[in-house]
Amino acid sequence: MSEFIESGSWRNYLIASLVGGVIVALVFVFIIKPSSPASTVTQPTTSSTGLQKVAGTSSATLLPSPVSDLIIDVSGAVNRPGVYKLPTGSRLGEAVDAAGGVNVGQANAELIEKSINLAQKLTDGQKVYVPFKNDTTIIGAAAAGSSVAANSGPIGINSASNAELDVLPGVGPATAAKIIAGRPYSSIEDLVTKKAVGQSVFDNIKGLISL
Repeated sequence: MSEFIESGSWRNYLIASLVGGVIVALVFVFIIKPSSPASTVTQPTTSSTGLQKVAGTSSATLLPSPVSDLIIDVSGAVNRPGVYKLPTGSRLGEAVDAAGGVNVGQANAELIEKSINLAQKLTDGQKVYVPFKNDTTIIGAAAAGSSVAANSGPIGINSASNAELDVLPGVGPATAAKIIAGRPYSSIEDLVTKKAVGQSVFDNIKGLISL
């Protein structure tokens, strides 16, 4: 034993043992030990129903898609007429407030009080019209996106003002001016005959107008 120590062979034996241990450890880590599966991140996809689908499981999870804001056109007797962006679920009164509120010096307060439902929910693309003092047609906000109230009665194409015609679906100031320039009309169909409006616009407004 003393000869083994004195000869220095023990150093070679120790080095060989350490190298062998390292090799065994490496074999265990990289070959014998099973590798863990790589984690993956699955991006959500949006389905045709407007819901976000998160894949990666046997049963997909549906999440509601973000709801966009409403774009509302506010005109008539308000302080700042224009197009406004409002949160989904907003009411008609909030659209009027966004436009600076009712212009009390120009608005027809009686028509507003009797006919405009400020608590009505808005829909995207809706037009809100606040009547002026000289307006005779009661105007509110219809579900179709226009602002002609259901109880206002038809708008007379031979007598309505530009502002009253402007609230009809698909009729803006330019078309309203063409309707006025084409008077008198003997039937509502004359709007198409005289090329004041196109057939598609006429189909949308024929139930809302009269002579």
